[in-house]
Amino acid sequence: MKLKTVCYVAGKSGGHIIPCLTIADNSVAYNASINILFFSANTALDKKIIANNKHITWHVMLPLHSRTGSLFKIGWYTIHSFIVSFFYLCKHRPEQIITTGGIVAIPACIAAYILRIPITLHSLDAVPGKAIQVLIPLATSIITPFACSQHYFPVQKCSVKPYPLKYLLTQVINDKNLAQKQLGLSSNKKTVLILGGSQGSRFLNECMKNWISDASFSLKDFQIIHQTGSIDTTDWNALYKSKNITANVFSYRPDLALMYTAADLIICRAGAGTLFEIKFFNKQCIIIPLTTDSTTHQVDNARAMSSEYPDLFYTVMQKDIEEKPTLLHELIAKKITF
Repeated sequence: MKLKTVCYVAGKSGGHIIPCLTIADNSVAYNASINILFFSANTALDKKIIANNKHITWHVMLPLHSRTGSLFKIGWYTIHSFIVSFFYLCKHRPEQIITTGGIVAIPACIAAYILRIPITLHSLDAVPGKAIQVLIPLATSIITPFACSQHYFPVQKCSVKPYPLKYLLTQVINDKNLAQKQLGLSSNKKTVLILGGSQGSRFLNECMKNWISDASFSLKDFQIIHQTGSIDTTDWNALYKSKNITANVFSYRPDLALMYTAADLIICRAGAGTLFEIKFFNKQCIIIPLTTDSTTHQVDNARAMSSEYPDLFYTVMQKDIEEKPTLLHELIAKKITF
C-alpha cells in the first residue's frame, strides 16, 4: 500500500522551523504510515536543525532565504524555488502542505495552490508575519494560538489551537525540588531563570550583572539558571563563583524542561515558542521583548500574552530598564513571593 505524503515548509528561523518540525513529529506519532516532505531554506541553520529529525522522508533545501540583495537576485531565487517546489510536489503528490512561515514558504505554497493541494498556515505570532500575510488568500485553513489574532484572518478559515510544543505532560519532571537537585541547585532558595537566546542575550546578560551587584540581591534568597547565548564571552561560571552565587550556566540547550520546572521566575525575550513553553509549565514571567528596526513582533507577542494571561506574564520594555536599571530588580522582588 502506498503511504500518503504530507508536506511541510519553514525556513531561516528556528522560530519557524522548530514548531513546524514539532507539527510533523506529532503527525507521525498520530499516524506512523505517512511520508514527510520538508522544504526549508538553504542555510546552515536550517540544515543543522533538520538534520537529525528521524521522521523526515525527503528534505529539499530551497535557495530563497532572504529579502536582501538585488531585485534580480531575489526574483531569480524565487523562480528557482518555485520550480523546485513544483517538481517535488508533482513527484510526491502530498495530501496537504503545512507551513509556519518564512519567505521560503511563499514559492512552495504558490506551487501547491496551482496543483490544488490544500494549504494550512500556522500563524504563531500575535501579529502574522509577512509571509503568512501574503499566503492568506491561498490558504485552505489558518491556525493561530492567540485568540486576539483571529481578526487578521477570514473567519471561515481561522481557528484557535494550542501552540505546537514539543513537551508532553507525561514526558517532563514536574517536581521542582527534584529538578533543582538534578541541576545542582538548592531547594531552599528562589530560582530565577534567564533565557536570552542568541540575538537577545546581550542586554539580559547586562541586566544580570547589574542585579547580582545590586544591594537588592540576596545570596541566601536567590539562585540562578542562566542561558547566556553563544555570543557573550564573559566567564559566567567564574563570575557567579566569585560572588558565592549558586548558579547553573549554559549557552544553549535544546530541551529546557528541567530548567522550566526548577524555576520560580523566568526573565526572557518574547519569541512565541518560549512564551507558550512558559505557559505550559505555568511559571511567573517577566518579558522584555526584543525590538529591531525591521520588526516589532516580539512586542506584539509580549502584549498579547500579558493581556491573555495576566496572572503569569508581565511585560516591561527594554528602554524603560535602560532609563532605570533598578526597575527590573523591583519587578523581580514583586513577582517572587517568599
